[in-house]
Amino acid sequence: MLIFQITTVTRFIHLFRPAAFLRVTGSDAATFLQGQFTNELQQKPGSATYGLWLNQKGKVLADSHVLRIGADEFIVASIGCSAGLIRQRLEEYIVADDVTVADETATMHGILIWGATCGELLAARKRPSHRWEWADSPR
Repeated sequence: MLIFQITTVTRFIHLFRPAAFLRVTGSDAATFLQGQFTNELQQKPGSATYGLWLNQKGKVLADSHVLRIGADEFIVASIGCSAGLIRQRLEEYIVADDVTVADETATMHGILIWGATCGELLAARKRPSHRWEWADSPR
């Protein structure tokens, strides 16, 4: 077992490529995703919710965050589960729903900011010179 002890790092920033970044749109997107996801997605635009994608027997297939961009637009993002797996899971259940799933994984990056002093860095988002998009998690 490998154990890390971090004692001197006060702030950590990591740029990464997500394994999945899917844009889900359509007039039925909210209802469709809510029926497939294990957590509540009826949040306001700009929110992010973590949850799971399960098979019919309740076995976990993938995990992700679902970001609500607008009333009919969502982002499904996962650090460790492939876009192909999540997209296949979603598309298997699109029957007569007005839902489109687009894979944008190849063009996306993510940033992880961690630490007790990272509030100073995040405060920079309030400056007019910084144009960052933010998703606030209600949890």
